[in-house]
Amino acid sequence: MKKNPVVFVTGATGFIGSHLVRTLLKNSFNTHILYRPTTSSSRLNEVLSKTTKHNVDICDNKSLENLFKVIQPEYIFHLANIGIYGGNESPDEDVVKVNLLGTVNLLQASKDLPYKLFVNTGSSSEYGRKSKKMKENDSCLPESTYGITKLASTLYAQNFAKKTNKPVLTLRLFSPYGSHDDPSRFISIVIKKALANEVIKLTNPRNVRDFIFIDDVINAYLSCIKNKSKLSGEIINIGSGNQHSIEEVISMITKLTSTESEVITDDTIARYESIVWQADITKAKDLLNWRPTTSLRTGLKQTIEWYKNNISYND
Repeated sequence: MKKNPVVFVTGATGFIGSHLVRTLLKNSFNTHILYRPTTSSSRLNEVLSKTTKHNVDICDNKSLENLFKVIQPEYIFHLANIGIYGGNESPDEDVVKVNLLGTVNLLQASKDLPYKLFVNTGSSSEYGRKSKKMKENDSCLPESTYGITKLASTLYAQNFAKKTNKPVLTLRLFSPYGSHDDPSRFISIVIKKALANEVIKLTNPRNVRDFIFIDDVINAYLSCIKNKSKLSGEIINIGSGNQHSIEEVISMITKLTSTESEVITDDTIARYESIVWQADITKAKDLLNWRPTTSLRTGLKQTIEWYKNNISYND
């Protein structure tokens, strides 16, 4: 009897990781996750018992090596990271430890495994400010410790793949949104305020982002499995290929919710960023045979419906 493929996921209790875990389970993967009892697992409440949990520090090389020898994962999805939430970045030492050293350690601990694919998760924050669509071969000038560590881990993963001939790649994500997102992120905040008819304060109306619906992001991860033979060493943008201003998104949400919220602009703290924040997704289309299928309006509508049924969500 053919065994279900074994997959190992870090960052499984996070926004993207939890969606990935649920999808892997639906597709009959034998799913193992890196799990810290001190971390909330509410995003996985309905499926946590179907996973195999491992309480191992991502920076503990020996423990990870021993774990990998036992479970022998065929696929490794690395999503654990510390980022910027609610406008505040985590302490530098924590960001470096998790985002960079954690990635290095995970790659080194698994280097002797005959895995079929290792997918590292990057960020559009690696690019810095640009005046045109962002391409994977652009020079990168990140402007935060978070962006710097994500770029460093992306480059390390690429170099590791070349030196070891291991099937390692990085998906460079733009701005995912959807159900179970962190409540301190922009779209989550605006939807919850709109549903509660509270004032929505707009500080950077002309700032732009490439928002990508979570279902499309997860489909990109699954597409890596289907196309694993040609991905080693690659860096691939995952975005919608379109950008929208903060002002546009708020306008769309207020119309979809029929809110009575007042939208005000506080120019005293406005900070304008890149005039372009948009993914060139040509490479994803070519190598993954992937393209986003959810429009911003449709994705926001689905996210709003989820929040209507989970208005107290605060994980």
